[in-house]
Amino acid sequence: MISANVRRNFKSCSTGTESKILRRINKIINYAPYTIIASAIQKDRFIDEFGKLQDDLYEVALSFVVEQATMALKSSGEATTLFIIIEKRGKKEDKQLDDHFKEYWARVQAN
Repeated sequence: MISANVRRNFKSCSTGTESKILRRINKIINYAPYTIIASAIQKDRFIDEFGKLQDDLYEVALSFVVEQATMALKSSGEATTLFIIIEKRGKKEDKQLDDHFKEYWARVQAN
């Protein structure tokens, strides 16, 4: 995942440097053993279909990612490290998501 800071830095790079960096990133992506599980919610459509929920939409998205990751880990049968990368939001929202993740993960581990 290329962060906004890296993308901003690319703008100041020469085309040759940018191409080298992108080739190296592509090489890593092509040969590294990993799985990407992503979640995106179209807020307006979600609310139209399900109404406003008690859970924050970001919590719903995070729960989906953790669920999918847990199933992928179980089905692989291997001891694996799990990294979950979440876009930074505000301090309050980040803490809320962190709390939600800790609670959710504790429930997952209990089962």
